[in-house]
Amino acid sequence: MAGQQQQLNRSMPQPGAGGDSMMDRLAELAARQQALRRALKEIRQGISERGGEKRVTGDLDRIAKDMENVINEMRKHQVRRETICGRKIVQRLLDATLGDNAGS
Repeated sequence: MAGQQQQLNRSMPQPGAGGDSMMDRLAELAARQQALRRALKEIRQGISERGGEKRVTGDLDRIAKDMENVINEMRKHQVRRETICGRKIVQRLLDATLGDNAGS
């Protein structure tokens, strides 16, 4: 999932780009981000149902919230540099993966 997020981040248009093509691109990227967010929520649900560690499910909730913020920015066409980088989401995904594997 971190790889998919990185690919989405690389596809993000640069700030200041305008026009209908940018709006179309942002709508497409928002849909892809929403799909990743849904998949994350399903993973979180599965961990929770298995009695998973609260720290991991809390981490996944924070990632989902970050994704929702990015989706909202894209829909409003208010993409910031931080949104384009998306490093926070990728790093949290990697940390959650490592944390989950460490407990196994």
